[in-house]
Amino acid sequence: MKRKHIYILVSAGAIGAIAIGAIIAFTIFATTNSNFRRTTLGRIVRWVFLDGGTVAQRANDLAEDIEKKIGAEKLQAWCEETMTRYKANELLTDGNSPYWSAGDIKLADEEIPEFIKNVWPKQPDAILPEPDVSIYIANDGEPKYIAISWYYCGVMVGPLDYVERYSYFYLRQVKPGVYVYGKDK
Repeated sequence: MKRKHIYILVSAGAIGAIAIGAIIAFTIFATTNSNFRRTTLGRIVRWVFLDGGTVAQRANDLAEDIEKKIGAEKLQAWCEETMTRYKANELLTDGNSPYWSAGDIKLADEEIPEFIKNVWPKQPDAILPEPDVSIYIANDGEPKYIAISWYYCGVMVGPLDYVERYSYFYLRQVKPGVYVYGKDK
């Protein structure tokens, strides 16, 4: 083999190695940088290399919001207080939740705390500008959990002993009593 051919093969191998290294570095950046993770390009990289689809991404993003921006304990404390107020007939509601929600009875806007509104603000350009925040009522008439739902995904928050058994496309326990889900419509 001539020197020229060897040089071409070595150069092509070096370029390939650099390209693979760049892809790996970019993938690591795209999956660890929280600001970039949720951009369109970040979602594409995550979809190709990690999460297994946008349904899981949406749910995992909600779990990240709970863990880093709210705190499961704070969310559960509000949930338990809200369910207690519902049982005492002291909670303001706003009719039934939409069919796609994981809850049944929609909470009035003034019942939704600022920490939820600040983490998941209204987005005027979105198809669904805000989540549906509602209470799920079990067959026995008792509130089982609070649902924060978007069309394809959401959060279910109950007491520490709450266990979700419904089979969603994607279901993840964030902490005992706190679940995120994604569904394929």
